[in-house]
Parts: sequence; C-alpha cells; structure tokens
Amino acid sequence: MRVDYSDQFAKQLDSTDANSIETYARSFFSSAPKWIIRLFKCRNTIVSFLGLKGSKIPKDRDEIIRNCQFNLNDKIGLFQVMRKTKDEIILGQNDYHLDFRIIIGKKLVSEDLSLFISTEIQFHNFLGKVYFIVIKPFHRLIAQKMLHNMVKTAKCR
Repeated sequence: MRVDYSDQFAKQLDSTDANSIETYARSFFSSAPKWIIRLFKCRNTIVSFLGLKGSKIPKDRDEIIRNCQFNLNDKIGLFQVMRKTKDEIILGQNDYHLDFRIIIGKKLVSEDLSLFISTEIQFHNFLGKVYFIVIKPFHRLIAQKMLHNMVKTAKCR
C-alpha cells in the first residue's frame, strides 16, 4: 500500500510487562471513552450518506472483543485484521475514498519496552483527502487517548 499519511504515538511500558499483543489489541477496542464512541456514531451516520463504509456496534461487542484471536481477516466492526506477528497487529479497511491501517505494536528500543499505535493512509481521490482533513484533528486526539487507555486497561487485566 502506498502511504500518503502516517503517524505514530508511543508510550513506555514497564520493563516487566508480559501482556501479549492480543491483550493490547483487545484493550484498543474496549478502552474507548464515551466521547470517542459518540464521535464514531456521528461519523458512521454522516459517511453513510456519502456511500462510505461504516459499522454498527453489535449487541455482543464485548464478547466478540473478549474472544477475538486477531487471526488474519477476523473483523471487529470496521476493522479487519490484515496481518499479525508476535509483536504487532495490523488492522485496516479498504474503501472507495481511502485505505487505512492501524498498527498496534510492542517494540524494544535500547532496553526500553514501548507500546505504539501507528496510522497509515492511502488516499484514492479528492473525497479521501477532504475526509481526512476534517477528521485529522480528532484522529490525533483519539490515537493519543486510546494509547493511554490501552496501557491503563491492560495493566488491570
């Protein structure tokens, strides 16, 4: 995938952290604050009028998250598992206006263990560029808040 936009946010983990990458991926889905959930509901309503992909929150969402093994092509809402390694899960979606990837990973740099969340986007047309201009300020806030909550939620498990 050609990458037209990318970002990455990282948070240092305790050196004794033994959580699997699946645990952090589950916390990605289960730790969103209510304001982020409301934003996604608004987003889904708006994009449905534009013919873009959205997702509804299933009633058994918590059970789906709890049982997901994050195998290739598994889906949770809008997110499909595109790739998985021991230290990284790549979620994403391909749509008419853009393709995106969310990378959740753990990495060791100079004996410091970090959790990171990256976004990669490929724009397909003008609509994709305009869409991202509108959501970019929210995206950066959401990514940073989600990362913080992922670490906090995973510590409680």
